[in-house]
Amino acid sequence: MSTPSPSDRARSSKQRYRRFVDAVEALDPRDDAARFAALVTLVHEWRRFPFVDPEIPDALLPPDWPGHRAKVLFDERHACWSPAAVAWFAERERASRG
Repeated sequence: MSTPSPSDRARSSKQRYRRFVDAVEALDPRDDAARFAALVTLVHEWRRFPFVDPEIPDALLPPDWPGHRAKVLFDERHACWSPAAVAWFAERERASRG
């Protein structure tokens, strides 16, 4: 089995980042339970990137590199959804303890 070339890894990462952006942009949680589910999905999908991103220095990436948009989108959505999602989960946890 051969090791993928840096250009193959970059191409694969580019496709993954685009799919991530498309999927996250499609999420539209309308209540706290949905925000919790969306946040779990967001973090779960984001955690895969360290295993596939070739970590090319920014100076060598094209300006339209989708990893930049993916990071901004992750940060924005995480900040937006976290407070309500964490509060929703904490309330469920308190209720389960009686």
